[in-house]
Amino acid sequence: MSVLEIKPVYRVNNREENLNFFRNVLGMKVILEEGTMVELGAFKSKKTHILLEESPGEEGNSASGKIKKHKITVLRANVHEIVELIERNKDAVKEFTDSEAGFETISPEGDVFWLLPSHPYEEIKTDAFVGLSDFEVSELTINVTDELLAYQSFAPLLAIVGGENTLINFNEEAPEKLENTWDLEALEVTMSKETNFSALKEGFSSFSPYMDSEERLLNVSLPDQGLELWFKK
Repeated sequence: MSVLEIKPVYRVNNREENLNFFRNVLGMKVILEEGTMVELGAFKSKKTHILLEESPGEEGNSASGKIKKHKITVLRANVHEIVELIERNKDAVKEFTDSEAGFETISPEGDVFWLLPSHPYEEIKTDAFVGLSDFEVSELTINVTDELLAYQSFAPLLAIVGGENTLINFNEEAPEKLENTWDLEALEVTMSKETNFSALKEGFSSFSPYMDSEERLLNVSLPDQGLELWFKK
């Protein structure tokens, strides 16, 4: 079995406000809107890489100045397209000035994103630039109250990920510092078709996971982390 991709799912309050951020500042394309869910991807590949779930009316609010479960998501894209986004959003991004061009930006919910160049560099004409032709989620750092417990909870997934492109990191924060906000809700994990979901379910048995009858969907709730894992083939 192998992990093909890990897609973060962010809970948001105001859908349009957040979509404007992901489209205009990060250059993403809406691939699908269905109910409360929005799938975001790139203009050329048209693959979903990020999901938003609108949850208005719940307790919590915008996380400006607060410590969230989600610490940072690092995205990788073409350097020429990153430059285009910087030029269009100078007031909304903090440009990196070291050897690796890119920028930091913060969503309306207080989520921190870094957009950095992918390697190797590829020449792309940006005369008719509308957004990112492709991108990937290359790193995700999660704030947790107990780093050891987090590794134990995620162990079956981390054992599979190994040297895959997407790397999950944990940053330990005191419990009283993590605040109730709209935040990282889940990780949607796309698995290879030959994955044995029964074996994967056994690895998460202490969390009472749900698996559908066709063994193509496995949902795991990690209450200690306030996150869910959605495994799909």
